[in-house]
Amino acid sequence: MAETLSSQNGKVPRPEIPVDNLIYQTTEYCVWLDEKLDVWWDTEECFESKMIELEGRAEWGEIMSRLTELEAFPISHLSEESRRGFKFQAGNGILLLFTEKFDHAKKMMISAETFYRIRTAEQARSWILYAGLLAAMSFTAAACVTGWIGKVTVMKPENLFEEIMLGSLVGTWGAFVSLIARASVLGIDATAGKRLHFLETTCRIVTGFIAGGIAVSAVEAGIIAPAIIKAGASSIVIVGFTAGFSERFLPSLIGRVDTSLKGNSSLPKR
Repeated sequence: MAETLSSQNGKVPRPEIPVDNLIYQTTEYCVWLDEKLDVWWDTEECFESKMIELEGRAEWGEIMSRLTELEAFPISHLSEESRRGFKFQAGNGILLLFTEKFDHAKKMMISAETFYRIRTAEQARSWILYAGLLAAMSFTAAACVTGWIGKVTVMKPENLFEEIMLGSLVGTWGAFVSLIARASVLGIDATAGKRLHFLETTCRIVTGFIAGGIAVSAVEAGIIAPAIIKAGASSIVIVGFTAGFSERFLPSLIGRVDTSLKGNSSLPKR
């Protein structure tokens, strides 16, 4: 952000402003965005007395502080349209300040931040959903390439390994559906970067893969719903998907097994 175009030797000529970057211009002042979309303004001599008066108002410091805060927000993750929309709102806050509409200027700064937060959350959700779909499709593609998925879905799995792998594969899609259902309530922020969102989402899908396989193993071991496995491949799909979808499944299962082990260890030895 920059304030007035001035130097120790006097006024610096106002740069040429692209029409798309001009926020407002009068014979007294001009407010615009530079090539980096930072808010700039320039005042004429006839506005100097008013400028001195404005700078002495308490609202000046408050609104300038808000602008400084908004200008510090990273915007590289946003689309060009969203960047311009955000910065134009901040620039309009300065315009309203110059016209002494202080309450409206404060509301405009709040609107600019709200706009930024919404667009940032949308970008984060798009990264999460894209990364989740990519990870789930990768697991499915690997199963298709090996020809294994066709065998276990058309025919009944022949051994425990095939049952576990089917549960794991379905678990990845359970985790992806969970992402879709919860994307709007996850604690996400695109300013953390694309890499972190992709890494975290991939870990969620991998966790679904692991949970699906462990769920089938737990059923086979009789730890949970032992009778359901007799229904064949369809029951494995249900168990694997449910385990992948529920984030509470693994902690709950581990707690149950841990309690069982502690109970067994307390029994007297022969």
